Amino acid sequence: HLIICGGTLTAGLTGACLKQALKEADESLAKLAYTLRVDLMPGRGEPTSLSLPQLPLHPHLFHRVKDCKDFRSFGNPYDSQIQGMNVLGHSGQPVED
Repeated sequence: HLIICGGTLTAGLTGACLKQALKEADESLAKLAYTLRVDLMPGRGEPTSLSLPQLPLHPHLFHRVKDCKDFRSFGNPYDSQIQGMNVLGHSGQPVED
């Protein structure tokens, strides 16, 4: 089980650079999600709401991985139960601020 706590995309990307970064992230996440469960949380500067709590990254940003049964996009902060253990986390903004 892999939990990605922000940093999937470089903050400030626009246009063709953002499109290319999304494509590369989609390919990498799809490879991971075919072998293990992947939970993705947004971080600072990623294409979602700016203030906490952040909304999950929209699944249509990722064309390949969105159909993987072991891929889930979560909001920030993250709250889930993994093998009976409650997990709560964030991608670092409260510490950075």
